[in-house]
Amino acid sequence: MDRSTLPIALRRIFLSAEQNWTIIRLINRCCTRSELQTTISHSCKTCSFTLPMSHPKPKMAKSMKILFLLYDGMNTLDVNGPLDVLCNYALRSQESATNPAPFVVKTACKSDDKIVKAYEYITMKADYTFSDAIKEIGKGEVDILMVPGGISTPIDNMIDNNDPILDVISTFIDAPKDKWLVSICTGALLCGAAGGFKGVNATTHFKALGGLANVTKHAPPLSITRQRWVDGGYLPGQDFKTRVISSGGISCGLDASLYVVQQVLGSGKAWAVADMMDLNWNVQWTKPTNPLLPPPSTYAPTKGWLN
Repeated sequence: MDRSTLPIALRRIFLSAEQNWTIIRLINRCCTRSELQTTISHSCKTCSFTLPMSHPKPKMAKSMKILFLLYDGMNTLDVNGPLDVLCNYALRSQESATNPAPFVVKTACKSDDKIVKAYEYITMKADYTFSDAIKEIGKGEVDILMVPGGISTPIDNMIDNNDPILDVISTFIDAPKDKWLVSICTGALLCGAAGGFKGVNATTHFKALGGLANVTKHAPPLSITRQRWVDGGYLPGQDFKTRVISSGGISCGLDASLYVVQQVLGSGKAWAVADMMDLNWNVQWTKPTNPLLPPPSTYAPTKGWLN
């Protein structure tokens, strides 16, 4: 294909990944099909631009069940952004009884009235209490746990007071099934405090990197880097698989959620969602531009990092 015949913003490169042809849109000017090595990461020889491998995805027989944890002071975009990705029209336009939506979503919070007030002043009503959520996890009814972030005061207080939200996360981590733990922004501190990053790579909002290092001393991550999102892989030492994804500040949750769609449904579906949202999805997570951070003692404040 002669790339010069197409507008730069619309150039598309066709990659063969295990006999599955996938359309992946690139913005990098130097990358052409001939310059991409057909390897596990599809690296451009010229600029080292890297694409995640795309594998054939089977048609889903049933929906994956997602649970968002809500709390007072959370950031609404940390919930609504991923929601728009995971429940997007591009994934549900052909929804029917025999072709269910790939993801269905429920929410949970601590209060018995199931009401939370977000940092942006709006109130939201959850489907479950945290006690109900633990029961659903025990029944194997949660495939993906999403933990949004917020400013430091409510998160620090929940961690210091061993809030029930930590019990929900740790119960999910220990549940004997294959599953995904996904943190958005500073929700990583809650996941880390519950042991969710032990032995894997992680990230969070750049102002909370020191806070994450502080709350994970008992179960330290393999590394903490400032990135749009990080696929930490599977938690070590489990007979079952807990896949751990963490994302940076607020808008990074969109990128991370699209990555989840890509891993579950394939690149084509992820790009369809991004196009429907008119979103320029950042896929260069595999080539971080930021080095590993210095030792935790030199980090920014471990408390009051974002008020």
